[in-house]
Amino acid sequence: NMGVVLAERGMDFSNVVRFTVYLVNADDIPAFTTAREQVYKEMYPDGQYPPTTLVVVSRLRPPDLLFEFDAIAVA
Repeated sequence: NMGVVLAERGMDFSNVVRFTVYLVNADDIPAFTTAREQVYKEMYPDGQYPPTTLVVVSRLRPPDLLFEFDAIAVA
């Protein structure tokens, strides 16, 4: 969804200057890290990744969500 929202505004992931990730379960951190490395290699082939803050929370809204991403992009 983020890619679609960025594209609608004439931007792409190179415009993202920061990600915040919320995980419900701290045990998912290793899997998240592995997935992030794979996805970032595709999104940022030059290796210049924006900073990512990872926060473990007790729950999200709606309660069945296990993770949520937030991005800040600049034009």
